[in-house]
Amino acid sequence: MKKNITLIDNPTFIDDIFVDRELTKGKTVLIQFSDPTYDKDKLTQINYLCKHYDQNLAIRFYGHYFSKFDCSVVKQISNVKNLSIDGLNDFENVYALTELENLKVFALGIYDLKEPDFFKSDSFKQLIELDIYATNSKKLNLEYVRNFKSLKYLTIEEHTKNMEAIGEVSNLEYLCLRSIKQKSVEFINNIKKLKTLRFLLGSRENIKEINENEIENLEISWVRGFNNITNVSNFKKIKILSIEDNIKLDKINFDIELSALADLKILNCKTLNSVTGIENLPSLTQFIIGKTDVNFENVIKQKLPATLKVFEFYTGKKSIDIEIEAILQKKGYTDRHN
Repeated sequence: MKKNITLIDNPTFIDDIFVDRELTKGKTVLIQFSDPTYDKDKLTQINYLCKHYDQNLAIRFYGHYFSKFDCSVVKQISNVKNLSIDGLNDFENVYALTELENLKVFALGIYDLKEPDFFKSDSFKQLIELDIYATNSKKLNLEYVRNFKSLKYLTIEEHTKNMEAIGEVSNLEYLCLRSIKQKSVEFINNIKKLKTLRFLLGSRENIKEINENEIENLEISWVRGFNNITNVSNFKKIKILSIEDNIKLDKINFDIELSALADLKILNCKTLNSVTGIENLPSLTQFIIGKTDVNFENVIKQKLPATLKVFEFYTGKKSIDIEIEAILQKKGYTDRHN
């Protein structure tokens, strides 16, 4: 999830006053260590801060390129509510991470993690946000995620073992599936509160398994083999649609009214040659389309919504794009930077 973050990197000391000021502004403060420069006193101070602030105070351990990371160090910050352990290869005592009883936000990215039942611990059941990054082993068991009833935000990278368990996370609002290859996503139909769905990288031909839903934000980017989005009509509550870098997709047609869609972005879909049905988007305010095979004349001659204010169309060819921009400006449209 995107946040307004103040970064404190490998601090020699912790400035309590500065941390308080930034948190009071509504920012997330991230204190991170890439080397073992933390000592008992520094960790005690961090633990004190974690006790007095919510998950907007985040702690991260990463890198440790010249030393082995001892996961048991987290026992000294037992009050931590937002923790990231990522970018690590050489580590020990990984199960110490399962003993943190105050966690609300957790990101795990230990590449050589081989413990398939890591998430079995009851300590994870109160998580609100969870990011699980790729590991060398694909045996990590997602079965236990079904028990995370408080979870609202979930990112999964590459892992698919018992992925269907995600369908039982009834309070989930945000789901990002990253680098998932040709795996059924029918379980998404069971997540009734889902508002944001993102497919990044990986491979699949379509998302036809997804029935009518309440999703408001859909992104499909860099998905190898993706060639069909005919069931976009099932996303009747959609407000933001982003389709990027899908080189097999040749057409997009809005065949029924999608009354809430306000922001449409289509970028770097090289073989896309047809975008039709724009008249069925009565709330469209921003339309960005770039580096496709779509003919500008075939778009501009459609009945465009009266609500449309920001309209960008570019081919990557400077002389042509200058002409198109002039036409759009003459019709009263602006770009994102105005």
